[in-house]
Amino acid sequence: MGMRQVLEGLSPEEIALRVLGKSSISANPEPTYQCPKCKDSGMVAVGSEDGIERMAPCECAERLRMERIVAKSGISEAFRECTFEKFRAWDPRVAQARGVAEAYSLAFSGIEKDRQNSLALIGEVGSGKTMLGVCVLNALTVRGISVLYAPYRDMVLELKGNVLDDYAYQQALEKYTRPRVLFIDDLYKGHTDKDPKYVYDVINARYLVKRAVIVTSEYQADALMEIDAAVGSRIIEMCRDYIYELCGGGLNYRLRGL
Repeated sequence: MGMRQVLEGLSPEEIALRVLGKSSISANPEPTYQCPKCKDSGMVAVGSEDGIERMAPCECAERLRMERIVAKSGISEAFRECTFEKFRAWDPRVAQARGVAEAYSLAFSGIEKDRQNSLALIGEVGSGKTMLGVCVLNALTVRGISVLYAPYRDMVLELKGNVLDDYAYQQALEKYTRPRVLFIDDLYKGHTDKDPKYVYDVINARYLVKRAVIVTSEYQADALMEIDAAVGSRIIEMCRDYIYELCGGGLNYRLRGL
């Protein structure tokens, strides 16, 4: 006898029971939650007062907030493992740069609202500047501080790509002005004559509201001023208390042992 004949004459409820009885599907499946404690609501009951139940954020809410901060940071999976504890300095000058970067990360909460609230690591290629900058970002995200890692060329190309549409340009610019800390990596590497206009828009917007930047560049302070004095002077002022120039030979970790 076929299934059609078996089900003939049954009500819809009886058909459902017959079908579910022959499968692994439950008629009333239990919902699954990422957080059983708050059932993904983000809030848990912590008692009652005057007959009114009091609620408080669940411990999972902070974890999810941290995950969102990391997801928006632009830091790749490989870079998320960069920490000061794991960073090994191969030269005394690199060790000093690490000391400046670590001191900055520890001081950040106390200086964030100051004019001198930023960090610049500039100088020789391959001297660990990017890794140290990412170490700072990772240390800050652990504390719930929103950050954005922005390779210089990617940032400028995005802004250039939206320059003909005022609204789109402002939206793109806001991406780089909103985070509490912006890390511009390899500033002016492969730059063109028109690039400083876009860098100025980002730096000046952050300068005006005292929002921190981390800058790495192969150009030293005087060279940054030569490319664009308006941008260079703002960066130097913002980073005055935490700026380190890596100068001289033997600093390129990629060439060690050669």
